[in-house]
Parts: sequence; C-alpha cells; structure tokens
Amino acid sequence: MTLLLELATRRRPARPWWVVIALSLAAVLAACSHSPDPAEEHPLPTRDPADARVAIAALAGELHQQIAPTGKFTKVGVSEIWCEDPQGNASEEGPYSIRGVYQVFLPADQHRSVLTRLGQEWKAAGWTDVTYSTFGAEGVKANLKGTRPSDEVTVTLTSGDPPIAFALGISTPCYERPQ
Repeated sequence: MTLLLELATRRRPARPWWVVIALSLAAVLAACSHSPDPAEEHPLPTRDPADARVAIAALAGELHQQIAPTGKFTKVGVSEIWCEDPQGNASEEGPYSIRGVYQVFLPADQHRSVLTRLGQEWKAAGWTDVTYSTFGAEGVKANLKGTRPSDEVTVTLTSGDPPIAFALGISTPCYERPQ
C-alpha cells in the first residue's frame, strides 16, 4: 500500500515549455485543418450562355411535341439568372442559369391525363425528382416537375388559370462562362 501511495504522490519531471507549446500547436492545427471548398470538389460545368439558350429552346420544342403537337405554343420569355459564386457573390460576369417560360395550350379535360403520361415517361427515361400533383376545385388542374439527369435541367408544367394552357418552366443548372 505504501508503494501505491508513493507512486501516486511522486512528482513527475516537468516537460520543457517548448514541448507543451509544440503539442498544443499541433492539436490546434489538426482541429483547424483546411476543409476543401465545395466548389473545388464539384466545379460548375462551363457553357456558353447562347448555347444554353439554344438547348432550352430545343427542349421546349420537344416538350411541346410530347404534350400537344397541334396545340398553340408561345414563348413568354427566356432570361439569364445570376448564380452565386463560392464566395456568395453574384454578377453578370459570374456563374449563371438560363430560365425559359412558355405556354402550351391544351384543353382543360386533357391536363391530368397528359401530365400523368408524361410523368411516367420521364420516370422510365431516368428523370429524377419527378413529382405529380393535382389542384383546383374544377378537378382538371395538375402540376408536374422533374429533372433530366443528362444535363440536370429542371422542368415544371403547371395548369394555368383558367386551365386552357400549361405554364412550362425550364431551368438549367448554374454554369461558368467560358474564358
């Protein structure tokens, strides 16, 4: 028992001050190690804005043919939206997205059946985040949204009010501008 008491009360030799500081500094540096910037891990793809606009218009035309090939189709507008860069800034020289809005005219009694069919086709083609919902007291309005995996373009179709047409929205992901 005396041996245990003697071991417990024995003073250990002090470590030199520089060892304590070195160990403390190593612990701080390990805790504050650089975590990679998400933009460095997953850089934005580069695409010319004119090319992205052409791709949006082509997809809008394809969707018009799938929804109502003989129905009236109008472009409401296509615009460039600024995206935030990794530092949280947005400018016309920085990353961008293209958003297109169109109208596809279709009789109200066909809205739900067309969007149901189109949603099934998208799922079969591997589209992601496909959601379908109905709304409105008339029992005819519907909404369909999905993302095409090949280019991550998001498409939304929503019955208008009155339900004589769909609002078709198409959005690209954010792109870097070519240098």
